[in-house]
Amino acid sequence: MKRRVQVFVIRAADGPNGVPHPADDREVEATTTDGVRAAALAELEADGYRVRALSFAADGLVAYVEERG
Repeated sequence: MKRRVQVFVIRAADGPNGVPHPADDREVEATTTDGVRAAALAELEADGYRVRALSFAADGLVAYVEERG
C-alpha cells in the first residue's frame, strides 16, 4: 500500500517552540500499516529530521519534524 505523508517542519532558527511550516509531501510504500509508519519514519530520519509526531490521517500520514541543528 502507498500512503502520502504531509510534512511540517519546525525550523531550528525558530527554536523548539517554533511554528511548523508546510514542507514537501512524499509517498511511502509498505505491505502493512505498521510498515508504512516505519517507512515514513525511516525516510524522514534519513533526510536528517528529528520526528516529533507521526500520525495517521484520513488521506495518509502527517509528520511534524524539526531540523537537526
